Amino acid sequence: LALYGLEKPAVAAVTGHALGGAFVLMLTCDVRLAARGPFQLGLTESAAGIPFPAGPLAVVRAELTPAQLRILALGSVTANAESPLFAGAIDRVLDAAELRDAAVAEARRLVAIRAFGRVKHQLRTATIERLEQIVARDAEPLLTHWV
Repeated sequence: LALYGLEKPAVAAVTGHALGGAFVLMLTCDVRLAARGPFQLGLTESAAGIPFPAGPLAVVRAELTPAQLRILALGSVTANAESPLFAGAIDRVLDAAELRDAAVAEARRLVAIRAFGRVKHQLRTATIERLEQIVARDAEPLLTHWV
């Protein structure tokens, strides 16, 4: 929730395996860049026998197409960053040597957009509200236990 709802730009620069939670973390970012390489990306919870926690599920539902969600989440399919499976989920695939400079340039470009934070919030309001509900619900048993 903190990263997904962040008013400022968040740019992912993926240089290695991003499976399960790491892939979800990448999806919370506004721009997603990945290095070319043999490493794998994907949602492997199903293969590991782990149901999706509610928060990450809200993010993947918001950020992936239904087909990507079906293939990645149900099938636990993994692939490299250049796979057509990640079209729209990864914005650009670059050589590793270019990745850091490209990520910094993207962050600077987004920071210069005057209404970036407001528009980002408008686009993500429904998911942010869902995440806030999940956080409040999950925190409630903890609060009653300590009171």
